[in-house]
Amino acid sequence: MNEATQTAGVLVRAQGLDKNYVQRRGRPFGRAELIVRALDGVNIAIPRGKTLALVGESGAGKSTLARCIALFEKPDRGEIWFDDQNVANLRREELFPLRRRIQFVFQDPTSALNPRMTAEEIIMEPLLIHREGAGERRREIALQLMEQVGLPSASSEKYPLEFSGGQRQRLAIARALALNPSLLILDEPVSNLDVRNQDRILQLLADLQHSRSLTYLHVCHEMRLVERFADEVAVMRDGKIVECQSRAGLFGWPKHPYTRALLDAMPSVESIFKTRVAEGIV
Repeated sequence: MNEATQTAGVLVRAQGLDKNYVQRRGRPFGRAELIVRALDGVNIAIPRGKTLALVGESGAGKSTLARCIALFEKPDRGEIWFDDQNVANLRREELFPLRRRIQFVFQDPTSALNPRMTAEEIIMEPLLIHREGAGERRREIALQLMEQVGLPSASSEKYPLEFSGGQRQRLAIARALALNPSLLILDEPVSNLDVRNQDRILQLLADLQHSRSLTYLHVCHEMRLVERFADEVAVMRDGKIVECQSRAGLFGWPKHPYTRALLDAMPSVESIFKTRVAEGIV
């Protein structure tokens, strides 16, 4: 067993992750190939039962790292340890049992949810795929999860487009919880919502984390949300982790110039108050 996995309190640890993509440019004949290095020797640890926020501007490599940890993509090099198992190079059939323990909540629930399935069917789908429970038990789980995320079970026969944006994200969270995972990867889960719904979804996620002992990897670009929601923060730039600290340490004593630039770009308390007034929140 790798010594890194012995670290107490760590659910996921990535070591030396590299990931390259090839972009082909030009006409069909004589195309040029450009190698884009999305991940460059990334090391990261996600504490069990805590929230690690992954921040950085667009193109920094955040989503690529999240997709590798979610086992959607394989890194070119490096290790991903989940509990005491290196999962980076497992075969597809070996990954299937792990899928239930690692779930993903996407940025846009409208495109992530099947518009032809009812809310109940959407939540039950992971249970069907993993052959979990019988028909009536699956329905019971779906209705319970709807209530837990703040959706009335009476709306179980509605389709995604019949819900508001905030409600659709709640539905996506309920589906992610269906298999009782250990890790939720949240990819900009509130960026498409207004401030009021952002606050409500973040509070829901905090409550669920406490009640279910969940671990979160939260991909985010708004430092305002990171300051409220994260336990630890990793800052990415050009495929590398340039700084990783506790929330208090990063906001109090940022070490890297890029981190300081991100903090300097945070909206002021006054501008946030004006936004909340305009949206009728205060």
